[in-house]
Amino acid sequence: MDTSKTNQNGYRAPAVKKAFQILKLVSLSNKGLSLSEISKTLGYGKSSTFGLIQALLEDRLLNQDPVTKKIFLGPTPVELSLRSWNYLKINKKAQPLLDNLRDATGESVFLGARSNNRAHIIAAADTKKPLKISAPPGESIPLLAGAVGKVFLSLMSNEKIIEFIHANGLPRFTDQSITEETAYLSEIEKVRLNGYALDKEEFMSGVWGVAAGLHNYRGLPMGIWVIGFASAMDEDSINRISDMIVPVSHELRDILDGNPK
Repeated sequence: MDTSKTNQNGYRAPAVKKAFQILKLVSLSNKGLSLSEISKTLGYGKSSTFGLIQALLEDRLLNQDPVTKKIFLGPTPVELSLRSWNYLKINKKAQPLLDNLRDATGESVFLGARSNNRAHIIAAADTKKPLKISAPPGESIPLLAGAVGKVFLSLMSNEKIIEFIHANGLPRFTDQSITEETAYLSEIEKVRLNGYALDKEEFMSGVWGVAAGLHNYRGLPMGIWVIGFASAMDEDSINRISDMIVPVSHELRDILDGNPK
């Protein structure tokens, strides 16, 4: 009997188990792994490891840096888990807080989690205005997109932030984007001091935003952000939203960490 394919519970697929072990190993690495490192660590042949990695890359379970060829965890596992989390937990407990913040600010509100170089939206409350900025759960934006990126990177040390910037660059989304390293680090210090980040047309022209990190202990790093058209926002409204978003982020953190007040 071929024990690699059967056991007392029925059929076994060794390739599936190997693929899972690759995903698990890669998920534990912050700097990515090479094909050789994965093959050597798991004791798999390079040929079979290459084939499994290619299959995982095709379905975005893994990502590969085009320059270094290092392998990283892809967005698909995160997207799948966030969809489940969104329906089972966010909609029931956190959605009312997003709706309340939407009603208080009059602008669209989003809750998202960081995965690698993206921020994935897992819940949203669209403004009731006819003209609005909207994105459904499951969509993602670049990690360095305006205020959102600032709150996520503010959780890292400056050394790690510099490493991230050197590896990914500071993209120029608009003429207002911060593309100089020192200026960006100065913005990060403001986030740490104030507890929120601002975006005045840095990611999208004509759009302002405010974001705050949840500082949750469970799961992926998460944040909440409020965005609206610059034509309908001014310094007073930005300050007002900033005052409201921080306490909401604390409430959401308590919910996600299982410690609701």
